[in-house]
Amino acid sequence: MNELPQSLPCLLLPLQSGGLIIPNANVVEVALAGQLSSAISSPFILGMMDWRQAQIPVMSFEGLLAGRMPNNLALRQVAILRGLHHPGQLPYYGLALAAVPQVVHIGADDLLQVEGDAPTACHSRVGLGGATLMVPDCAVIEQRLLDAFSPAEALE
Repeated sequence: MNELPQSLPCLLLPLQSGGLIIPNANVVEVALAGQLSSAISSPFILGMMDWRQAQIPVMSFEGLLAGRMPNNLALRQVAILRGLHHPGQLPYYGLALAAVPQVVHIGADDLLQVEGDAPTACHSRVGLGGATLMVPDCAVIEQRLLDAFSPAEALE
């Protein structure tokens, strides 16, 4: 009989202020930010990036939370995430990172629930090793990305 794993490999995705924690399986790769093309007027979409012969939207999580693009956003790395809830319309999307992500293995007792309301687009806030991190709500993020595009601007 197969034994269940004792930990879940996750990535800590650093933002300008704080960070996200997400299961490693949701992240396809971390890429260097390339040239972005943008004709999108959005408070959180930075533009479209060529990735594996496709155009994917690249977003700022901070912009999504604040409703405006953050000041001094240095775009160096992009986490390429799988579209989980609308894979036909949004198979992949990019998330701007402030630094290189860190792989962590999280056991059942490693995370602590942080009291208080989680920000919009966050499932919850958790404590890990003295840091407070956000668990993203991918359904909300993906819907906001889809809502930002008109029907004429279909994502391929």
